[in-house]
Amino acid sequence: MSLNRRRIRRTVLTVLAALVAGSATLVACTPAGPASGGATSSSGEKSGSSGSSASPSPSNTAQVGRDGRTVDPAAKAGSCTLLTESDIKSALSSWATGLQPGQGEVSTDRDGTAIDSCVYALESGAGTDHSAVIEQREFKTPQDLAASAPFGLLMKAEAISGLRGDAKYGVNTLTGSTEYVVVSVLDKTSSKLLVSVPSGTAVPEGTNAKEMLVALAKKAGF
Repeated sequence: MSLNRRRIRRTVLTVLAALVAGSATLVACTPAGPASGGATSSSGEKSGSSGSSASPSPSNTAQVGRDGRTVDPAAKAGSCTLLTESDIKSALSSWATGLQPGQGEVSTDRDGTAIDSCVYALESGAGTDHSAVIEQREFKTPQDLAASAPFGLLMKAEAISGLRGDAKYGVNTLTGSTEYVVVSVLDKTSSKLLVSVPSGTAVPEGTNAKEMLVALAKKAGF
Protein backbone atom coordinates (compact mmCIF):
# COMPACT_ATOMS: atom_id res chain seq x y z
CA MET A 1 0.00 0.00 0.00
CA SER A 2 2.83 2.43 0.87
CA LEU A 3 4.47 1.60 -2.45
CA ASN A 4 1.38 2.71 -4.35
CA ARG A 5 1.25 5.98 -2.41
CA ARG A 6 4.88 6.71 -3.26
CA ARG A 7 4.16 6.06 -6.96
CA ILE A 8 1.12 8.38 -6.92
CA ARG A 9 3.15 11.13 -5.17
CA ARG A 10 5.94 10.88 -7.78
CA THR A 11 3.38 11.05 -10.60
CA VAL A 12 1.74 14.20 -9.13
CA LEU A 13 5.11 15.89 -8.67
CA THR A 14 6.10 15.05 -12.24
CA VAL A 15 2.85 16.57 -13.61
CA LEU A 16 3.23 19.75 -11.51
CA ALA A 17 6.82 20.19 -12.69
CA ALA A 18 5.70 19.85 -16.31
CA LEU A 19 2.95 22.46 -15.80
CA VAL A 20 5.36 24.96 -14.24
CA ALA A 21 7.87 24.50 -17.07
CA GLY A 22 5.16 24.95 -19.70
CA SER A 23 3.94 28.19 -18.10
CA ALA A 24 7.47 29.60 -18.07
CA THR A 25 7.91 28.75 -21.73
CA LEU A 26 4.57 30.37 -22.64
CA VAL A 27 5.48 33.63 -20.87
CA ALA A 28 8.88 33.77 -22.53
CA CYS A 29 7.41 33.28 -26.00
CA THR A 30 4.62 35.86 -25.66
CA PRO A 31 5.63 39.21 -27.38
CA ALA A 32 5.58 42.23 -25.11
CA GLY A 33 2.99 44.92 -25.92
CA PRO A 34 3.90 48.58 -26.55
CA ALA A 35 4.80 50.60 -23.52
CA SER A 36 2.05 53.15 -24.26
CA GLY A 37 -1.39 52.98 -25.87
CA GLY A 38 -1.91 52.63 -29.61
CA ALA A 39 -0.89 49.95 -32.09
CA THR A 40 2.54 50.14 -33.68
CA SER A 41 2.73 50.21 -37.49
CA SER A 42 5.43 48.60 -39.61
CA SER A 43 7.16 51.99 -39.80
CA GLY A 44 7.41 52.08 -36.03
CA GLU A 45 4.83 54.89 -35.63
CA LYS A 46 1.83 54.44 -33.40
CA SER A 47 -1.56 54.66 -35.00
CA GLY A 48 -3.89 57.03 -33.19
CA SER A 49 -0.98 58.57 -31.34
CA SER A 50 -1.11 62.22 -30.33
CA GLY A 51 2.26 62.61 -32.04
CA SER A 52 0.73 62.48 -35.53
CA SER A 53 1.00 65.53 -37.80
CA ALA A 54 -1.36 68.36 -36.81
CA SER A 55 -4.18 69.47 -39.08
CA PRO A 56 -4.05 73.05 -40.46
CA SER A 57 -4.92 75.70 -37.93
CA PRO A 58 -8.53 76.91 -38.37
CA SER A 59 -7.29 80.52 -38.08
CA ASN A 60 -5.26 80.10 -41.28
CA THR A 61 -7.87 78.21 -43.29
CA ALA A 62 -10.00 79.98 -45.90
CA GLN A 63 -13.61 80.31 -44.80
CA VAL A 64 -16.72 80.57 -46.97
CA GLY A 65 -19.34 83.01 -45.72
CA ARG A 66 -23.11 82.86 -46.13
CA ASP A 67 -22.92 85.25 -49.06
CA GLY A 68 -20.58 82.88 -50.90
CA ARG A 69 -17.43 84.94 -50.39
CA THR A 70 -14.22 83.13 -49.48
CA VAL A 71 -12.41 84.91 -46.65
CA ASP A 72 -8.65 84.56 -46.22
CA PRO A 73 -7.99 85.13 -42.49
CA ALA A 74 -4.21 85.09 -42.96
CA ALA A 75 -4.11 87.93 -45.52
CA LYS A 76 -3.41 91.52 -44.47
CA ALA A 77 -5.92 94.11 -45.69
CA GLY A 78 -4.18 96.83 -47.70
CA SER A 79 -7.17 99.12 -47.23
CA CYS A 80 -6.23 99.50 -43.56
CA THR A 81 -3.03 101.27 -44.67
CA LEU A 82 -4.71 103.94 -46.83
CA LEU A 83 -5.60 106.17 -43.87
CA THR A 84 -4.17 106.56 -40.40
CA GLU A 85 -6.38 106.85 -37.34
CA SER A 86 -5.20 110.46 -37.07
CA ASP A 87 -6.41 111.12 -40.64
CA ILE A 88 -9.88 109.82 -39.77
CA LYS A 89 -10.11 111.63 -36.44
CA SER A 90 -8.99 114.89 -37.99
CA ALA A 91 -11.49 114.66 -40.88
CA LEU A 92 -14.52 113.37 -38.96
CA SER A 93 -14.00 115.53 -35.89
CA SER A 94 -16.67 114.82 -33.24
CA TRP A 95 -17.93 111.78 -35.17
CA ALA A 96 -14.67 109.95 -34.42
CA THR A 97 -13.92 110.77 -30.78
CA GLY A 98 -14.28 107.09 -29.87
CA LEU A 99 -12.52 105.73 -32.97
CA GLN A 100 -11.31 102.11 -32.71
CA PRO A 101 -8.43 100.47 -34.65
CA GLY A 102 -9.28 99.24 -38.13
CA GLN A 103 -10.39 95.65 -38.63
CA GLY A 104 -9.36 94.39 -42.06
CA GLU A 105 -10.67 91.54 -44.20
CA VAL A 106 -9.52 90.10 -47.51
CA SER A 107 -11.92 87.93 -49.47
CA THR A 108 -12.92 86.75 -52.93
CA ASP A 109 -16.46 86.96 -54.25
CA ARG A 110 -18.13 84.04 -56.01
CA ASP A 111 -17.43 85.65 -59.39
CA GLY A 112 -13.71 86.01 -58.62
CA THR A 113 -13.78 89.69 -57.58
CA ALA A 114 -11.11 90.46 -54.96
CA ILE A 115 -12.42 92.44 -51.99
CA ASP A 116 -10.20 94.27 -49.51
CA SER A 117 -11.94 96.16 -46.71
CA CYS A 118 -11.24 97.85 -43.40
CA VAL A 119 -13.85 98.81 -40.78
CA TYR A 120 -13.19 101.44 -38.13
CA ALA A 121 -15.82 101.47 -35.38
CA LEU A 122 -16.50 105.07 -34.35
CA GLU A 123 -16.96 104.06 -30.73
CA SER A 124 -16.19 101.01 -28.64
CA GLY A 125 -18.57 98.14 -29.34
CA ALA A 126 -20.23 99.89 -32.28
CA GLY A 127 -21.50 97.91 -35.26
CA THR A 128 -21.30 98.70 -38.96
CA ASP A 129 -24.11 101.24 -38.56
CA HIS A 130 -21.69 103.47 -36.63
CA SER A 131 -18.39 103.16 -38.41
CA ALA A 132 -16.07 104.31 -41.17
CA VAL A 133 -15.45 101.76 -43.91
CA ILE A 134 -12.93 101.63 -46.73
CA GLU A 135 -13.55 98.98 -49.36
CA GLN A 136 -11.75 98.22 -52.61
CA ARG A 137 -13.01 95.75 -55.19
CA GLU A 138 -10.70 94.49 -57.93
CA PHE A 139 -12.70 93.07 -60.85
CA LYS A 140 -11.34 90.81 -63.58
CA THR A 141 -12.12 93.33 -66.33
CA PRO A 142 -13.43 96.92 -66.63
CA GLN A 143 -16.55 95.37 -68.19
CA ASP A 144 -17.14 93.32 -65.05
CA LEU A 145 -16.82 96.46 -62.95
CA ALA A 146 -19.33 98.33 -65.10
CA ALA A 147 -21.75 95.40 -64.95
CA SER A 148 -21.65 95.50 -61.13
CA ALA A 149 -23.26 99.01 -61.17
CA PRO A 150 -20.82 100.47 -58.59
CA PHE A 151 -22.95 103.59 -58.08
CA GLY A 152 -26.21 101.65 -57.95
CA LEU A 153 -26.60 101.69 -54.16
CA LEU A 154 -26.09 105.44 -53.78
CA MET A 155 -29.16 107.50 -52.92
CA LYS A 156 -29.22 111.11 -54.08
CA ALA A 157 -25.99 110.46 -55.98
CA GLU A 158 -24.10 113.37 -57.50
CA ALA A 159 -20.90 113.47 -59.53
CA ILE A 160 -17.79 114.86 -57.85
CA SER A 161 -14.41 115.89 -59.19
CA GLY A 162 -10.89 115.89 -57.85
CA LEU A 163 -10.49 112.11 -57.44
CA ARG A 164 -8.47 109.84 -59.73
CA GLY A 165 -11.40 108.20 -61.50
CA ASP A 166 -15.09 108.74 -62.09
CA ALA A 167 -16.62 109.42 -58.70
CA LYS A 168 -19.96 110.10 -57.04
CA TYR A 169 -21.12 111.14 -53.60
CA GLY A 170 -24.40 110.07 -52.02
CA VAL A 171 -26.33 110.07 -48.76
CA ASN A 172 -28.24 106.89 -47.92
CA THR A 173 -31.03 107.35 -45.40
CA LEU A 174 -31.67 103.99 -43.76
CA THR A 175 -33.69 102.74 -40.81
CA GLY A 176 -31.67 103.72 -37.78
CA SER A 177 -28.64 105.16 -39.59
CA THR A 178 -27.43 107.58 -42.25
CA GLU A 179 -24.61 106.69 -44.63
CA TYR A 180 -22.36 109.27 -46.27
CA VAL A 181 -20.62 107.60 -49.19
CA VAL A 182 -17.99 108.32 -51.85
CA VAL A 183 -17.47 105.78 -54.64
CA SER A 184 -14.68 106.11 -57.20
CA VAL A 185 -14.02 103.79 -60.16
CA LEU A 186 -10.82 103.53 -62.19
CA ASP A 187 -10.01 100.81 -64.72
CA LYS A 188 -10.89 97.55 -62.90
CA THR A 189 -11.02 98.94 -59.36
CA SER A 190 -13.96 100.31 -57.40
CA SER A 191 -13.09 102.19 -54.20
CA LYS A 192 -15.65 103.11 -51.55
CA LEU A 193 -15.43 105.29 -48.46
CA LEU A 194 -18.50 105.06 -46.24
CA VAL A 195 -19.20 106.76 -42.94
CA SER A 196 -22.30 105.55 -41.12
CA VAL A 197 -23.77 107.28 -38.05
CA PRO A 198 -27.01 106.79 -36.12
CA SER A 199 -30.03 108.59 -37.57
CA GLY A 200 -30.35 112.15 -36.33
CA THR A 201 -26.62 112.59 -35.69
CA ALA A 202 -25.70 116.17 -36.56
CA VAL A 203 -22.85 116.94 -38.90
CA PRO A 204 -19.84 118.23 -36.90
CA GLU A 205 -20.12 121.96 -36.38
CA GLY A 206 -18.44 124.09 -39.00
CA THR A 207 -18.15 121.22 -41.51
CA ASN A 208 -19.91 120.02 -44.64
CA ALA A 209 -20.47 116.27 -44.93
CA LYS A 210 -19.73 116.14 -48.66
CA GLU A 211 -16.53 118.17 -48.39
CA MET A 212 -15.47 116.11 -45.38
CA LEU A 213 -15.92 112.78 -47.21
CA VAL A 214 -14.31 113.96 -50.45
CA ALA A 215 -11.25 115.31 -48.60
CA LEU A 216 -10.86 112.01 -46.74
CA ALA A 217 -11.26 110.02 -49.98
CA LYS A 218 -8.52 112.11 -51.62
CA LYS A 219 -6.20 111.43 -48.68
CA ALA A 220 -6.89 107.71 -49.11
CA GLY A 221 -5.77 107.96 -52.76
CA PHE A 222 -9.15 107.50 -54.44
